[in-house]
Amino acid sequence: MTYTVSDKSPAKVNLGLRIENKRSDGCHNLHSLFIELEYGDNLDFKPAESFSLTSEGIQVPLDDSNLICKAYNLLHPQKPIELPEYSVHVQKNIPIGAGLGGGSSNAASTLKT
Repeated sequence: MTYTVSDKSPAKVNLGLRIENKRSDGCHNLHSLFIELEYGDNLDFKPAESFSLTSEGIQVPLDDSNLICKAYNLLHPQKPIELPEYSVHVQKNIPIGAGLGGGSSNAASTLKT
């Protein structure tokens, strides 16, 4: 049986950001308020012999630097052996580097699907 699972990967806009104290690990604690937009990317997951990533729309890297690949590879060792690999196709609409959280949203969609 062949099936495709589709997921909307929404953009977000920060309405406010306050940088708090610097932690001992060198990072900062943040307070942020953001809203999810109706606008976003679309991801399709389909069982396959091996993992692959394809895209259309805005060009994105299709290698291990892509957050979709990073999220998939993070979970791959944890999955039961009987589950299939997946091919992932992304219709990329959220501009890269626009501060709309597109890559993070794509990774979250990959993790939850």
